[in-house]
Amino acid sequence: MDAEDRTPLRTARATRVSTAGMVSDATRSWLQAHEGVVVMALGALLLVAVAQLREPAVPWLTWDSHVYWQAALATDLYAGALVGDIGAYLYSPAFAQLIAPAGLLPWPVFVFGWALLGIAVAVALCARPIARHHALWLPLAALGIMDIGAGNINVLLAAAIVVGFRWPGAWSFLILTKVTPGLALLWFAVRREWSALAAALGVTALIIGISAVFEASAWLDWATMLLSQGNPHELSGDLAVPAHVRFPVALLLVAWAARTDRRWVLPISVLLLMPVIWPNTLALLMASATLAVAPQEADARGRLLPRRSAAPA
Repeated sequence: MDAEDRTPLRTARATRVSTAGMVSDATRSWLQAHEGVVVMALGALLLVAVAQLREPAVPWLTWDSHVYWQAALATDLYAGALVGDIGAYLYSPAFAQLIAPAGLLPWPVFVFGWALLGIAVAVALCARPIARHHALWLPLAALGIMDIGAGNINVLLAAAIVVGFRWPGAWSFLILTKVTPGLALLWFAVRREWSALAAALGVTALIIGISAVFEASAWLDWATMLLSQGNPHELSGDLAVPAHVRFPVALLLVAWAARTDRRWVLPISVLLLMPVIWPNTLALLMASATLAVAPQEADARGRLLPRRSAAPA
């Protein structure tokens, strides 16, 4: 083969090397720009995998997701349920009905599927804040890993808060699970956004009505359980500040945030309004990060929309 015949081969080889280098550079750039969400996703999946492989089980890992999976199979949701107890199902019957199909799945399939759902939502919440402020990647990744590893719904609640500015009905998710964060609907009352308040309460009432058609007795059991244990002087969790102290502070924060149009403060208020606060509850602050860097409203698909006008004077 003479020199002229080898020239196309050299050109092709150089092109492949150049293309590989470009792909490598693009991959490296993408990883650098998204290292926070990558670390969060891999860290959460690693914790879930460790929880499945290790015997005895690691404390707190996937405990909450296991409660949800068991609730999908339970015939008596609230037997022996105590607020703050590990393993107690405390959400409304509507949530149990929503996840009822999960009872058909083997536990390993459910736990990894549940983790992937949390990761997808967390990535949607955190991608923009991390892109704007790279230093946020470590705290946001840590918050996501804690909650997804535990299998709780705080990441989903954070998303509901963000979406709730566009679709107030999303607040029904907070009301029908954690209950007391529903007090943050004061935001709409202070701003005189009565249609939004009516939508949030109306959707909640509609879900309750439809659910009660199938399991009215379960709703009575839930109400009885909450009323018998909801002493605000005893609700604290790992944060040694009881609810009767936290709740007034939270409501003042809601009112101030609503009057000054500081949406990023609302998730902080919701955090203080939680019945009990554990370390992974801090994942609610993902919503604060999202709203702080992009205070526009977000629809259910995460697209940012123009802000509404500020509250009337």
